[in-house]
Amino acid sequence: MKTKDKILQTALALFNEEGLDNVSLRRIAQELGISLGNLTYHYARRDDIVYALYLKLVEHFDGMFGGLEGDSISLDGVGTFATLVYDAFYAYRFLMYDFSRVMRMYPLIREHYQELTLRRTADTLMLFQALAQLGWMKQEAFPQQFELLSRTLTILADSFLPSAEFVYQIPEDERRTAFAQQVEALLRPYLTEKGIQLMDGALSQAAT
Repeated sequence: MKTKDKILQTALALFNEEGLDNVSLRRIAQELGISLGNLTYHYARRDDIVYALYLKLVEHFDGMFGGLEGDSISLDGVGTFATLVYDAFYAYRFLMYDFSRVMRMYPLIREHYQELTLRRTADTLMLFQALAQLGWMKQEAFPQQFELLSRTLTILADSFLPSAEFVYQIPEDERRTAFAQQVEALLRPYLTEKGIQLMDGALSQAAT
């Protein structure tokens, strides 16, 4: 593994375990067993590491959304996607626990995420429209209904981890299933009878 990759891997583990504010460049270097100068040769600032980790998460999501495109569109994919989203955010949970603060502190991340969300909304709208054409999802009852649903799903994903731990106190080993259940609760009213049958099977299988 390259030194840059080792730095990111170590920083991610430390950020997740100890929190963003409690991990310095020196702390990362010590954990790696390298000099601070060696670390700063690759990443001059801690902000650069945070941004690189954010891009890693985005890259992961790009692959996930790619898997929902084309002829593979189905409610089986949507069901599995719910738990894949949770797994990805949990792997980079330091970003999600301090989501609003990260957005304020890191303009590059904020601007990139705003643009990314617009693209993701467009992708999700295409998915919903395809599901409606297949007869698995009801047609929109009013203009922009699917867009609002997509926005609600995004807000859920962005805020779920801290809410699950600190507000609802869901045990850690139950949060993955709880997230899938939240997605199900949001999607169910929009689905046809056939769509509900397909989603029930997909989500129950994905949550195990």
